[in-house]
Amino acid sequence: MPACRLLRTAASYQLTDVDGVGRVVPGGLEHMWRKARLAVVRRGVPIDEADDLVQEAFLRLERYERDHAVQSREAFVMRAAANLTVDRARRAAASPIGPIGALKLTEIAAAEALPDEQVESRNRLDHLQQGMATLSDDVRRILLMRRIDGLSFKEIALAEGLSVSAVEKKVARATLLLMKWMDGW
Repeated sequence: MPACRLLRTAASYQLTDVDGVGRVVPGGLEHMWRKARLAVVRRGVPIDEADDLVQEAFLRLERYERDHAVQSREAFVMRAAANLTVDRARRAAASPIGPIGALKLTEIAAAEALPDEQVESRNRLDHLQQGMATLSDDVRRILLMRRIDGLSFKEIALAEGLSVSAVEKKVARATLLLMKWMDGW
């Protein structure tokens, strides 16, 4: 890990996060990063996702500082990271279909699974893809934006030129249809 992650100009963030001996200086950017990362991990976020949440917290700080004065950058980053953790948990709890990143649906089968389990998983995913194909293009796009990309209803509504309510209804209907489609598989 580098001694310092800069998100703005050198004048805005201090560059001396590590002293001459290599110790982290309290109050420095690296210190804030580590503290926020530890707080996020303590809240149950997998370690491989913690850096992404902390990075987003720092980006929120940078955006906020464009128009507002911040009394304590560390407090702001800690609060933003905590809020992002809560948002992540809410999305995970509300979604029967979790985000899968850039993987293709046919590549999800676990490598440790037995051959017959792999075949069953692929058949299940093929069946899901057939169900997705029954959705209209706009509903499928909106559902993928929500479930795969993890966008909020508001973000999708802005991107699609729809009301938040319309997006919520489309996602709910598509999810219900797919749940019925997959019933018994």
